[in-house]
Amino acid sequence: MATAEPRIVLPDESAPTILPLLPQTGGVLFAGMIPPALLEDEPGRTLIEAVADGDRRLAVVARRDPPAHARDLHRIGVDARLLRMLRQPDGRLSVLLQGTARVEVVLVVQDAPYLRARLVPVAEQPAPAPAGRRSRPCSSPPTPTP
Repeated sequence: MATAEPRIVLPDESAPTILPLLPQTGGVLFAGMIPPALLEDEPGRTLIEAVADGDRRLAVVARRDPPAHARDLHRIGVDARLLRMLRQPDGRLSVLLQGTARVEVVLVVQDAPYLRARLVPVAEQPAPAPAGRRSRPCSSPPTPTP
């Protein structure tokens, strides 16, 4: 009787993920960026403290301007990692977040004590070539012969 080979099952990277969702005002976090941020509101501080005690992952999405309510967010954001957190004497939190990949908010699944959302990865698309230009391979200039 033949025995079956053990199968390795890898996680499906396109499967939805549920992460804490930090609305951001005054800027946009992109994948690869590591900007400092100062959190003054209670839901933001609660979210960061929970993330710091866990796997340090969260999603950051820009808030529409002006926000009508807490869920007035853009659909596309970024999966991020909390790198550093520092509590200020006045109660605010200084944080360093690193964007890792673009994500789309599919559904907000929790409102309190902070937002949590179901997210799916967004495939990166190459930038289109400028109009009137064709791309060509780079080559070295010809070497002169003696």
